[in-house]
Formats: sequence, structure tokens, C-alpha cells
Amino acid sequence: MIALTTQTASAYLLVIKDKHTSDFKDLSRRVSRIATLDGSATVNDSGYTDADRIIKIRAKITEAEWDTLQYMFENYSLWDVSTQGEFLSVAPKTLKAPNGDLTLTLLVTE
Repeated sequence: MIALTTQTASAYLLVIKDKHTSDFKDLSRRVSRIATLDGSATVNDSGYTDADRIIKIRAKITEAEWDTLQYMFENYSLWDVSTQGEFLSVAPKTLKAPNGDLTLTLLVTE
């Protein structure tokens, strides 16, 4: 189960049952590779932060849940999400729900 709410208006709270294909553990480091003039490369590693995480939620939703999510997506840029063992501040990136199959992409902000 996942709870989604906006940070500024607590009247919008949505609890949905996510599918097992949801992705909460996509981790990455701040790493870049820069080519050098001698044909080699140097790596710049700035470490890990939760703010680099992307959460992808997949679920089967109703028309009423779609209406609520669409309103939240269009009008609020910062959300809170409560997942299995985590409470995170996020920014919604993409929202899709063809035939009620939700795919929601959230960028962790803190």
C-alpha cells in the first residue's frame, strides 16, 4: 500500500495498492565520465544522495482515483509519499493510466 498526499493541502490523500512491479529501490550515484585529450577518461564521483532516486509506482486504479491523481498532478508540485518503510518528499514527473493501469514517476527531493 502507498499513500500519496500533497504537501500544501492535506485534503488530498490517496491510498492505493501498488503492483509488485513498482520500483522503490532504484539507486544511483552522482558519477560522470569526462574524456581526456589522450584518449582516456577521468571519473568524477560526487557520491550518493536520496535526491537522485526515482520512484515508479504501478497500480490498478479506479476512475475516481484517476481524477484525484490528475488534479494533484496538475495543481501541486510537491507531494509526500509513504511506502513500505519510507516517508519521502517527492516531485511528480509523469502520470499515465491507460485503461486504469497507473504508471506514476516521482523524483525524490530530499
